[in-house]
Amino acid sequence: MPEDAEHPAGQRSTVVLLTLGLIWLAAYLWAAHASIVGAGQDELIAVFDAALALPGVVAATMLAGATAGVTALGWVRPRLSTPGGWAASVIALVSGLVIGGLASGMILLGYGHRSSIMVLAWAVLAAGAVGGIIGSVRPREMISAGLAATIVAFLLGFVLNYKQDALLDLFGAGNSVQSRADALNRLTPTESLLAGVLAGIVAFLYLRRSGTGLQFWPRFLAHLAGGATPGIILLLAEVVTRLGGGQLFGAAGSDSAIDQAAIAYSSGSRLNHGLIVLFTGAFVALIAFGVTVRPATAVPAEPAGRRGANRRGTATRPEGTAGSGTDTRSAPAADSHTASTSGASGTKTDRDATGHGGRKTAPAARKAEPDAIDDAAELAAAPRGTSAPADEA
Repeated sequence: MPEDAEHPAGQRSTVVLLTLGLIWLAAYLWAAHASIVGAGQDELIAVFDAALALPGVVAATMLAGATAGVTALGWVRPRLSTPGGWAASVIALVSGLVIGGLASGMILLGYGHRSSIMVLAWAVLAAGAVGGIIGSVRPREMISAGLAATIVAFLLGFVLNYKQDALLDLFGAGNSVQSRADALNRLTPTESLLAGVLAGIVAFLYLRRSGTGLQFWPRFLAHLAGGATPGIILLLAEVVTRLGGGQLFGAAGSDSAIDQAAIAYSSGSRLNHGLIVLFTGAFVALIAFGVTVRPATAVPAEPAGRRGANRRGTATRPEGTAGSGTDTRSAPAADSHTASTSGASGTKTDRDATGHGGRKTAPAARKAEPDAIDDAAELAAAPRGTSAPADEA
């Protein structure tokens, strides 16, 4: 049975993720619109603002495309003959392209067809396609957990940036430019660490709640990938941004050295942020999984009494064999006493069979049996190289 048909609650969760992804994309498009329109008729400022807005819009589009891909496959995959075939990948890719196309169309309608805006639109379209491919990754619970962690990490970054001035003061920023730069250098990796920790926890909780039904090692890899998904999306968005926005960044930094330094610092900061979120999220998700994983059920041990009985039943050896501790040279003497004992018993048996004197001979035979057993025990316990006493022989 397809995984989506088995877990209808998981399909509802992907719809929630799609809704949140679209809201996040709309918020970033609105922020980019406010930034670019606020520049007025100044072409250089508009280009610089578009360069700063491009990475956020690309990452938001990639996230929305991934949520669209995983949601579309949740509805279509149960109806496919091969759920993991090329048809599923095409459906996810088309879903991402639809999101990217809508975002690109809104950008072109809102900002015109200037060269800088065209670059932004093409980069956003490519980001939507990449996001759709990410949404086709299986199992669905793993990629859904990663997308939930990505949304939370992005939201945390937005809140921290909104409160950046207060946080800079907390990290020792003063009135000088150098002190504020030092405080920013301390604040930026701290924000990345917090985003990674929160992403790993969210991915772990999502996977724990959804219940993947996988064995240990597949679950291990699912937690690893789920915690690393926010960093992966950030790094892929950075790649798309640099490939599609190279011309835009060059134009934005051509006006002054300060603008060029700001663009370079922003690019390096985004790369470091993605790497820290990637490794921190994966590490935290794995630690949480390892702490809460249940140990394997031990096989119950066999009771000592039964184990001893089995050992006694299988370890017996016939008398007279090597290692039995019995002197084989005393066997003839023992046989002679055994024969005499058998003879006495035989007399008892014969006379009992004929019905004559049974009551008189039977007690005598029973009295002679202990003496014969004692004699045989003494012969068996005799040291090696000795013979039986003459009177007993």
